[in-house]
Amino acid sequence: MANQPPLRKCPTCSTPLDQVAPIGLRDYESWLTGLPGKVSASDLDFCLEQSQTGRVLVMEFKEGSKPLGMGQRLLFRGLKNKGDVDVWVAWERDNDLLVGEMDDTGAVRFTQTMTPEELNKKVVAWWYDGLNP
Repeated sequence: MANQPPLRKCPTCSTPLDQVAPIGLRDYESWLTGLPGKVSASDLDFCLEQSQTGRVLVMEFKEGSKPLGMGQRLLFRGLKNKGDVDVWVAWERDNDLLVGEMDDTGAVRFTQTMTPEELNKKVVAWWYDGLNP
């Protein structure tokens, strides 16, 4: 990414890049050439748009206790502040998930432990809460 050290390992599985197949279009550096300053790109792990209401749910999945990077926090804070965008972060742990909602400042201040099934129920509740305000 622009103004950042080159990618050395797969962002998903942490395998050194010389041991994985070329990442092709996912090499975001290719799309940032010529842009000014500290510009970087990020992928979204989960994005659900409710076309009837314009609401959007974005989820970022992290392993263990890995923090969100500064660029991701800035991206998600910007999305959150655009309006009807909710951003949740889910940390995968050995036997459960730690899930929290990002606030308008880009911080996740409160989390709750849940199972994948409970997270699914939370997504379903988010969907229907938007349709039945």
